[in-house]
Amino acid sequence: MKKNAVDKSRRSFFLKGAAALGAGLVSASANAAALVDSPQTPKHRMNQLQQTLNNLEDKEALGQLHLAFTTLLENRAYDAVVELFAEDATVEMHGIRLAGKAAVKKLFMEEYEYRKMSSLHTSHRRDQSQKQDLVSVSEDRKQANGSFYNQVLISTPIRWRSALADMARQQGMSAQSYWENGRYDIAFTRIRDRWLISNLRYHKV
Repeated sequence: MKKNAVDKSRRSFFLKGAAALGAGLVSASANAAALVDSPQTPKHRMNQLQQTLNNLEDKEALGQLHLAFTTLLENRAYDAVVELFAEDATVEMHGIRLAGKAAVKKLFMEEYEYRKMSSLHTSHRRDQSQKQDLVSVSEDRKQANGSFYNQVLISTPIRWRSALADMARQQGMSAQSYWENGRYDIAFTRIRDRWLISNLRYHKV
């Protein structure tokens, strides 16, 4: 083989080798970058775990907020009930819709306190046959929605005059009551790291 042919063959070999090596480096770099961004990386798994914990924490807090609402309502702590609502909150109960915290305050501090409503939610309980509560939280953890199932004691104050009504009042009965299955659909908003009720709707189910 002539010298020129040998040199050309060597150059071709080294050029092919360099090209292959370059392609390998590019592929390795791409794989490394993909590995960093991969859902399987420890950092990604830690972020996922933190998000899961945050979600569980928020759902627990929202469940406790709903429980606080029903418990305070039962104990006629209406001033504390009002403080669970945001300033621009809306409430849909008893066939009426109220907007703004001032209206919410009037509902509980006047209509409930002095038993002016034709029907009142006076007690709550859970039943095994009822559906499970459902709560969802936004990714930024600033908004949430929940559906909470309760049996609700609906009480109608006795105001009419009759012999039967007078007899009931004499026996300490101030209202007629019955249990019904109901659902509270509640929208929540987080304000300064505190969850508040922004919209509350009650439905008979």
